[in-house]
Amino acid sequence: MTDDAKAAPPLNILVLEDSEADFLLLRRHLARHGLAARLTRVETEAEIDAALRGRFELMVSDYNVPGVDFLGTLHRVRMRCPDMPIILVSGNVGDERAVDLLHEGVTDFVLKENLIRLVPAIRRALEEAAEKEARRAAESAVRQQQERIRASEERLQLALDATNDGLWDWDMIRDLAYLSPQYYRMSGYEPGEVTPNAAFFRRLVHPDDHGPVLAAINAHWRGDSESSRIEYRMVTKGGDVRWVVGRGRVVARDPEGRPLRMVGTITDITDRKLAELALQESEAKFRLLAENAADCIFWVGPDYRLRYISPACQQVLGRPADAFQANPALLGTVIHPDDREAYRRHLAPEHVGHDHEMEFRVVLPDGGLHWIAHRCWPVRTADGRDLGRQGVNRDITAAKRDLAERLRNAEALQEAVARLTVMNTELERFAMVAAHDLREPARSVTSFAQMLERRCAAKLDDDERQYLQYLVGGARRIYDLIGGLLDYSRVPANAAPPHPTSADLACAMALDNLAGLVGEAGAEIVRDPLPVVEADEVLLMQVFQNLIGNALKFRDPDRRARVEIRAEREGGFWRFAVSDNGMGFDADGQDVFELFRQLQPGRHAGIGAGLAICKRIVQRLGGTIWADSRPGRGSTFQFTVPAAGAYSP
Repeated sequence: MTDDAKAAPPLNILVLEDSEADFLLLRRHLARHGLAARLTRVETEAEIDAALRGRFELMVSDYNVPGVDFLGTLHRVRMRCPDMPIILVSGNVGDERAVDLLHEGVTDFVLKENLIRLVPAIRRALEEAAEKEARRAAESAVRQQQERIRASEERLQLALDATNDGLWDWDMIRDLAYLSPQYYRMSGYEPGEVTPNAAFFRRLVHPDDHGPVLAAINAHWRGDSESSRIEYRMVTKGGDVRWVVGRGRVVARDPEGRPLRMVGTITDITDRKLAELALQESEAKFRLLAENAADCIFWVGPDYRLRYISPACQQVLGRPADAFQANPALLGTVIHPDDREAYRRHLAPEHVGHDHEMEFRVVLPDGGLHWIAHRCWPVRTADGRDLGRQGVNRDITAAKRDLAERLRNAEALQEAVARLTVMNTELERFAMVAAHDLREPARSVTSFAQMLERRCAAKLDDDERQYLQYLVGGARRIYDLIGGLLDYSRVPANAAPPHPTSADLACAMALDNLAGLVGEAGAEIVRDPLPVVEADEVLLMQVFQNLIGNALKFRDPDRRARVEIRAEREGGFWRFAVSDNGMGFDADGQDVFELFRQLQPGRHAGIGAGLAICKRIVQRLGGTIWADSRPGRGSTFQFTVPAAGAYSP
């Protein structure tokens, strides 16, 4: 890597992403892969409009951002920044939709699960943008030069009409000339300041141009031409160098044909000459770009003759440039037969004046196929004169192959998801049926065990009574476990589709149900006003009831129980927190949301289904749940629920 590359400034990247976690993951990924970038995150349309007042080389966008119409935003960004690459990074856009978005203006599409493609995609997009900018600059330079040439010619005509040229009339016998005022102004001298003779003329000519100027004059003197005309550099009095075109004609000769008098003009063509040099430099840059580009660049004149085609045609179209130069119709013959009609339609007269894009296949000499992305556009001078069409042919065979593979993988994934959905549904149904059918036998065993304990306890010795207690306790626990499993399995089946729900009301219902336990514990309940979310009232109430009930159940006996309930907005979600000052637990090394996992085994009644049910409900509502706790320092259970209006089924 060169020092210049190391010192390159970081890229300014605009990131449309509502998830802070995904944004941080994107930043770490770019840094880890050596891409220096300055990321600006936006998540609303207003923030996008404000950010676009600045300068960005690239935009990275999620697809589903709450409150943002992605397609409308894409079109608006394209209007503001038509050449800025836009890379879609998403995990929930189908391949067919992704292809549509590529046609709508997205530069590339990267799955969130496959971020390893992101940095190559960014670099490829920036290279393509740079190539496009270089081509546009070259085209603009050509147009500007053409305009300058036209304007220069108009100025020349006006100058001649208004005698703005420098005029001279040289008496060669006396070696004395008349110079017009304009001639003096062009040379920088004042009339009378110098003697206008051959030596003065020679002094005005740049030393490097003495030879060509003298040769042109001598050729005219010999009669080889009716007049002399030559472009040369004039050195003014102040030392400035101006390009001029000098014209002269011998108007008198002696009997032997020797010149006696000569008249002519000089015209300042510095602007035109510099423009020509700039055009030559621009054309050289364009040719350098075209001949080193991976795409096949071409130019077809208004007469449909091929004016230029870059060497990349060998790799893209499978034939060398001279083959296309020799046979302009060659491209139409190497296109796959199934695509020729579409290609002929694209050449129809009604399409000539417009940009056009299409895809077709070409048959290579070895019989192989290349998929080609073809784009062409009309080229005109500033005054509307038709210069034909320019365009680009790009080999997209690998991209087509990758797309087909992704489509196959997507279909296989959809089939697997469908199978897993059916299996999961069957498992849930089995769990519910099994729990329901086992509950009655378990209840019978528990009842008869308790009846046996009441009737026979007095007749048994100590060991036998202990065995009977084990039997009763085990039967009761089996009954409770089956009940917990049944409650757990019923969560998805009983849940209504999420809809706007008052979390404040759901929490109040839960506290009403727990009023006895709150009074028994003498607990202090601190509750902030809670928002409206996308949920189900009964399920959300059950989450609050389980979390607050656990806080009261596992309270510290040495201090008054205190439970705090808060909510904070995070993007399209509300994050709820239920905190207590209870006994706490060691959260490391265990999943407290596992079914039948007890926080304090043997110390408190319960089967360990409450937190598992909370997790199942929160996931059903589209959120997540987690816990922070340390023994003796209390616990905080947090969960997220989509904000009202942000739910996407």
